[in-house]
Amino acid sequence: DAQTFAARVQAAHAQSMQVVPYVNLNYMSAGAPEWQYYGTRWADPARVVTPSDVAAMGHASMGTCPAVRDWQDFILYRINEMIDRYEVDGIYIDCWSPYACSAGSCARRDAAGQVHPTWPIRAYRELLRRVYTLFQEKRPDPLLMVHMSSEVVTPMLSFTDTILDGEQFGGEALQDDYVDILPADKFRAE
Repeated sequence: DAQTFAARVQAAHAQSMQVVPYVNLNYMSAGAPEWQYYGTRWADPARVVTPSDVAAMGHASMGTCPAVRDWQDFILYRINEMIDRYEVDGIYIDCWSPYACSAGSCARRDAAGQVHPTWPIRAYRELLRRVYTLFQEKRPDPLLMVHMSSEVVTPMLSFTDTILDGEQFGGEALQDDYVDILPADKFRAE
């Protein structure tokens, strides 16, 4: 609901709080109108997931190839639109891990014609660089947060302000405090 969201952003700003909404640069809902037109160009068909929040809306999350330039252009356009319309202060990027990609220019064929995936870290880095640059141009002191649990890949983090790690330590092992399952030496290594 655009009006409700705009009101929440304004209320947060009135309390000197930053607004950093959730974005996923690696997936797109199959229910998005644009997916019907461009999905075959953007898709990495090996990555189709249905997390509970997306399932509640009746659609799968479709993996996107980070190396496809018009996917980058589209998601940047949408983020730019969100910045202009709502004056958000940054974004929280979920699932920012290097996924194996067998689509588009990422696919590698061997001599027998078999397709093998690659891990397009440079394409991920370029996409995030463009997002970072956009926020630097549009917002004073923006905040780009990245979630990258258990697969910290430093080159993909060059254009972020924070990293969120530790989700892999949840579940039954976690009782009251992360310190119980993540002592200081393990935290430093992670």
